[in-house]
Amino acid sequence: MALGDSFRPRFSMKWPAWWCRLRETLGHVSLVLGAFLVVTSLTLTPSSADYLPLSGAEVANNVAEIRIQNDGIHIQLEIYVGDAQEFAELIPDEWFETDVTDRPDKDERLVVFAEKGLTVRREDGTALPVRISRIEPLTRIDRTTALTGQRDPMTGREFPKPPDDPRVVFAELFYDFEDNRPDVVEIAPPTNPDGTPGATIGFVTFDRGVPVANFAYLSGPARLKIDWSDPWYSRFANPNLRRHHQSGLTTYLYVEPRELRHETLIRVRDLDDWLDLGLSPGQHLSSSDQQKLKSNASELLARRNSVLIDGEPTAPASYRAELLTITTAGLQVVEDTNTINVDEAFLGVILSFPWRDLPESVSVHWDMFSDNITSVPTTAIDAAGPFLGGATPDDPNIKWRNHLLKYEDPVIAPVPVAGAGRFPLPVLSLIASAIALGGGVIALRSRGSARKVAVGMVFVSITGAVLLWDVAKVDVRNPMQHGPEPADATAAFAALLRNINTANLEGSREDRDTALASLTTSSSRSDVAAEVNRALALRVPGGGVARVTDVSELMLEELSPLENGFGFRALAAWTVRAHAGHWGHTHRRLVEHRALVEIVEEDGNWKLDGLTVIEARLPDA
Repeated sequence: MALGDSFRPRFSMKWPAWWCRLRETLGHVSLVLGAFLVVTSLTLTPSSADYLPLSGAEVANNVAEIRIQNDGIHIQLEIYVGDAQEFAELIPDEWFETDVTDRPDKDERLVVFAEKGLTVRREDGTALPVRISRIEPLTRIDRTTALTGQRDPMTGREFPKPPDDPRVVFAELFYDFEDNRPDVVEIAPPTNPDGTPGATIGFVTFDRGVPVANFAYLSGPARLKIDWSDPWYSRFANPNLRRHHQSGLTTYLYVEPRELRHETLIRVRDLDDWLDLGLSPGQHLSSSDQQKLKSNASELLARRNSVLIDGEPTAPASYRAELLTITTAGLQVVEDTNTINVDEAFLGVILSFPWRDLPESVSVHWDMFSDNITSVPTTAIDAAGPFLGGATPDDPNIKWRNHLLKYEDPVIAPVPVAGAGRFPLPVLSLIASAIALGGGVIALRSRGSARKVAVGMVFVSITGAVLLWDVAKVDVRNPMQHGPEPADATAAFAALLRNINTANLEGSREDRDTALASLTTSSSRSDVAAEVNRALALRVPGGGVARVTDVSELMLEELSPLENGFGFRALAAWTVRAHAGHWGHTHRRLVEHRALVEIVEEDGNWKLDGLTVIEARLPDA
């Protein structure tokens, strides 16, 4: 029985008409807002993801998430309501309002679907039997990215976007191995009589939790070789069907202001070559096992792969490690409270080498090779960008040289109190004027030659006072003014904020506190440093502090002068853009801050005497 119009009214009842109209209205509004937000999201949104799909398959009309397990293949299928005809065998009888007594029963329909629908076949062409674990009408999962619906400025092509109608039939399907695990399977979409795909399906594949391929279009039979000993090595025959992270071991050299970092990303199972972990396929690590693994592995990497900085052997000052998994959006840090499958687990280790000035050269001698690891992709990252390379047993050295011609080392500069509440006092001119006044008094009281001498002294002194008016001026505080003008106060805080961001480049809390000392009064030094470390040092997954690249929208509200001394207090608001790189991907942050600040003059410079950050939020939170 063909799936005709009798199916649609009953299906539509799952979503009332008023709800659909509301969705449509909200959709138009979201497009207007999205046009602005999406353009900036690539560089401004806080995200730990480092991969952005380009094919648009993640928003295809129909989406299949394919997961291979030991007992069979599980597929979560979202069927676009407009394509339900192509998957008619899955639709339950009770969803029809008309008589369906002449329709084949469910078991017969599933046999047809296993042969002609979304099929999974063994290498000999035998179709795996399928059963429905769950089916219901739902709203499609939002898989849109920053590129969805945007136009590629290079090619002019518009990146795909999902259908306007969000309704889908959600089906969980299970293709049974029947106790006979195949080494090769072939996954194919429903096809038309002429062999073309009957429906557009975007699909992503995982083998026991390990991503095998990114989102792509299932446009024909896709042949997959399954490695039952280690899912990392399962592969599609089509080289275009692969994941974005290909290597099980990569290493990165970050050369940044104040710090050099050697970072390594390695599969947990590959660590067995150097640490006797005794891991078995599919084993899960508890929280305590994870802590022990991170400690042992980071100590191993800290003493291997020797580092030369400007020709001198250098040991890391500190190191840290995180467990990660690779998802469809890139690397994700695993929380300590979660168990993790060793098949999909990576260990990321960061070795830190604090360095005051950028070195002239850095070299890493890589010595961790094995039967599985015969080459190691390497990336050196500095202000000029990433430089790709590789290490092999024949050429194990990873090298970086300083070729930066326009690099300016960020430094903390005093913020002088210039012009605010002061006026220039011409000291020598005033002295000359005082002498002229004294000479005038003598001239009035003297006679003869004494008067002539006094008159001459007055003339010379007045001439000197005029000539010395712009010489040796000294700024004198206006005793009637206790705070600067608003523009001067804003400029002072902006300069202090730039210095705070420079201090946050320091690799350790102690070095940051030392750098902040010159920006704070002696009485508030520890309190301000603690608040900067708590609220203004933007931490990212994997440890470390993000580097602020831009400060904007700086405003001072409720500005008032101090009662004692010269200074001001205000409610400050500003927005920062920051980024930090770890293991080859970039974390970006856009954060809006609000803080109570108190700034005073000390030794001729502006200094922080109080800082309380009352808000640090994401603009879209």
